[in-house]
Amino acid sequence: MRAWPLALALVLGCSKTEPPQISPEAVRVLRITPAGAELETSLDAWNPNDIDLSALSMNTTVTIGGKADVARASVTKPVDLPAKQRLRVTVPITVEWADKEAMAALAATNAEAPYQVEGSVEFEGKRGKVMAPFKVSGRMTAEELKMATTAAPPPAPPPAASASASAAASVKAPGPKPRR
Repeated sequence: MRAWPLALALVLGCSKTEPPQISPEAVRVLRITPAGAELETSLDAWNPNDIDLSALSMNTTVTIGGKADVARASVTKPVDLPAKQRLRVTVPITVEWADKEAMAALAATNAEAPYQVEGSVEFEGKRGKVMAPFKVSGRMTAEELKMATTAAPPPAPPPAASASASAAASVKAPGPKPRR
């Protein structure tokens, strides 16, 4: 009869890993270029497990202006969720424009476009792997769409030196006094 509580403890101790709950709170655009974008997102994350979880990878589908798979998103910093804790996590995300023609067509409308990033993050813990789904949506402004499709102008050359600056540059500092 004593073996039953021990067996129950072993079964409960080996329970299945539950997916963490991830709720995106805000997305901040850091930079947009014709190659892609750098974003920072704030997430509310809850790990219901009694073990720590570490993110391994992220799968996403990015839709902009109704056009699917226009971009690919990836996390650039590992995400670790401590056991039985809720925390706010700031995660850097890199976006690569996968369909540049679609982005150019969106920019040509000179209007904002809704976006949606849907996917899942694969976490690993001591008892295996688990997937946590997420969904983020918002709007890209017309200006942001232009930045995504237009190369930045080359930096302006430095202004030409003025006559007084040239004269000052040609004046030499006095050298040591000659000995007598």
